Amino acid sequence: MKKLLSIILISFLMLSIGGCRKKQVFRENKAPVTLSYYKLYENQENLNPLFTEFRKQFPYVTINYRKFTDPDKYYETILNEFAEGRGPDVFSVPNWWVKPNYLKLTPAPSSIVTPEIYKNLFLDIAAKDNIILDTNDKQHIYGVPLSIDTLAVYYNKAHFEAAIPERGKPAATWNQMQSDARVMNFKQGNTLIRSLTALGDPSSNSKEIDIFYTRLLQNGVNFYNKDYSTASFAKSSKTENIVKFQLSFADETSPNYSTNQNIVDPESANKEVEAFLTGKTSMIFGYSHLYKDLLKLQQAYKRAGKTVIDASEIRINPIPQESLEADSDKVAYANYFSEVVSKNSQNQFEAWALISQMVSKPNLEKLYKNNFKPTSRRDMISKQRSNRVYAAFVNQLGIAKSLVIADDHKYREYFAQMFEDLILDPEYKFRARQKLSSTQALINQVLSTKKLNQIIAGEKE
Repeated sequence: MKKLLSIILISFLMLSIGGCRKKQVFRENKAPVTLSYYKLYENQENLNPLFTEFRKQFPYVTINYRKFTDPDKYYETILNEFAEGRGPDVFSVPNWWVKPNYLKLTPAPSSIVTPEIYKNLFLDIAAKDNIILDTNDKQHIYGVPLSIDTLAVYYNKAHFEAAIPERGKPAATWNQMQSDARVMNFKQGNTLIRSLTALGDPSSNSKEIDIFYTRLLQNGVNFYNKDYSTASFAKSSKTENIVKFQLSFADETSPNYSTNQNIVDPESANKEVEAFLTGKTSMIFGYSHLYKDLLKLQQAYKRAGKTVIDASEIRINPIPQESLEADSDKVAYANYFSEVVSKNSQNQFEAWALISQMVSKPNLEKLYKNNFKPTSRRDMISKQRSNRVYAAFVNQLGIAKSLVIADDHKYREYFAQMFEDLILDPEYKFRARQKLSSTQALINQVLSTKKLNQIIAGEKE
């Protein structure tokens, strides 16, 4: 009987992840199971409809959900509990986290979903970030995303209509963005009072490193050597040019000059976001969740008596590309969460059953209804393209790419310090390559203890 029930459940789960509906299939009495589920930012009320659907098929399972709002506390809690042999059954991790830490996870049973089915259902970026080869050259699925986000541009429609009526929106390429800066930067005497965007200084732009990663990918720069044992990005002249380009927007001697303390208040908790909402910049970079944050902050600033832009003027544009030529590589930087199952879980089958139910098409439709997210499923893209607000994010899903990151915190720290040091150096144009080499050496120190070459080398499509 137990074997028969397992077969019935597996059949249901295969249908579930594919988006089909099925009547209740589990009726046999079973010992109660409690799944603990940790996740950043997501309110439980958004997930409750999905949990309810799951419990119709698995009535013996109770889900204890815990929401975190502090990323540092979130990861610290999980890692500490792992060290004690405990931890959540199901939790969410950034896409870059999966490969360097897959030994802490248990892969999806092939009876629930195979790599072939996964690749047909989910976007290419999901497969590349979440499927790992074992030593026998067999593919295993370690994570499933509920959605996939990419970096895009938020802009003030009124500013662009007034300054560049021929286009009425931001540039489609990075080179063209330089021309926009020269048209849209406004001075009062020698003081910059409004600019195109805050770029070049990580202390003024929370997405500075994400933009840097985006351009590395767009330019085809090899971040690592062939076997991922060492970093190699500093060897490329393209990397040096990218750094100098970003720094030019923080260089007061450059015609691109757009970033200073008059534009972005160093005391502001929201940095470039406040500058955008108060009309000091015409565009900023962000992910899809930023839209609702902007609307909330706009109202908060308005109540506080600050002059703010009209919310109806906030629009979203795709991330600029290196070229619009048909044969050029188009890339949008992917940054999203995958749902994973802990190796310590005593209820791995139920944990993966929950994830497989959550990513069914009907359940994702419920999740997206009141809290829009760019989908992770191929069969939901067409409908989302018609979304007036978020279409730019949906249209970028097919060009989403990511970097494998051994330690996100340290990488960001090292690159931010590199930019900050170069900003203070009047000779930064001549010292950028040297600084890149120094930063590469720091990242190689990380790679000496957090090895990627054993995980990545030999990957297959």
